[in-house]
Amino acid sequence: MSRTASLSQAWKKPPDGTYKMNWDASLDTTRGLVGIGAIIRDSYGRVLGTFRARREITLSPYAAEVYALMMAILFCKEAGINEVTLEGDSLQVVKKLKDSREDWSPGGLIVEDTRAVLRSFAFWNVCHTKRDGNVATHLLAKDALLSEFDLYDLEEIPNCIKQVVASDAL
Repeated sequence: MSRTASLSQAWKKPPDGTYKMNWDASLDTTRGLVGIGAIIRDSYGRVLGTFRARREITLSPYAAEVYALMMAILFCKEAGINEVTLEGDSLQVVKKLKDSREDWSPGGLIVEDTRAVLRSFAFWNVCHTKRDGNVATHLLAKDALLSEFDLYDLEEIPNCIKQVVASDAL
């Protein structure tokens, strides 16, 4: 096995009877845009919903990831899911969300707001994945940069991720 193959990480299903929400952000710094992507799947790997949004805002990569997480959590809440494993490829965001210390930086304030929303959930946890385990949301976030509208898909898989979701299910 090559070194590259051993470092890759595919998307993994959550435990039986639970949900997993992956999120990601994409930046277009030349146009001052942030693309946001999120996907909610069940323990069978079925897609319950996806979310894509574009915001005209200039953020650091860290703040964009935190903002994308907040938007994704609000999507979960709107979809009626209040027990979820959150998974993203930004280790910095995952660590900040797990750390209970207050952070008054711009990104830290978004983390505080995110924690406030998460307190209304029955259960949540957060974990890190490598980019290879978050491909679908990366593609959703990239696709979001092309749209002027927020796009919500419930129980449908957007064309931009159909192939990835099919390979994740294997």
